[in-house]
Amino acid sequence: MAFVKVGDAGTLAPGTSRKYEYNGTAMLVANVDGTLCAIASDCPHAKGDLSAGKIADGIVTCPQHGSQFDLRTGRNVRGAKILFLKIPVRDARAFAVKVEGADLLVEI
Repeated sequence: MAFVKVGDAGTLAPGTSRKYEYNGTAMLVANVDGTLCAIASDCPHAKGDLSAGKIADGIVTCPQHGSQFDLRTGRNVRGAKILFLKIPVRDARAFAVKVEGADLLVEI
């Protein structure tokens, strides 16, 4: 695994997020209280776009069925809900992030 440049670290102020892609891998990178975090942008449940979801307190909510993931770890904290059904959902893939100079690097 190697770190690759996906963008400019200066574009992500605390509380903001952005979708990046590298060689077909889509990822959501967010600045959670000054710490840059990255998880796969595709929800493991039904491939909803997590970058279109709402973020609060370091948790992103999938806009498709409401699954929630911790941006720091990718851990699923709430499964999908469809009508009255609650569906368990796998964790999202998490990526290591680092900044070198102005470059935002993600380990792929």
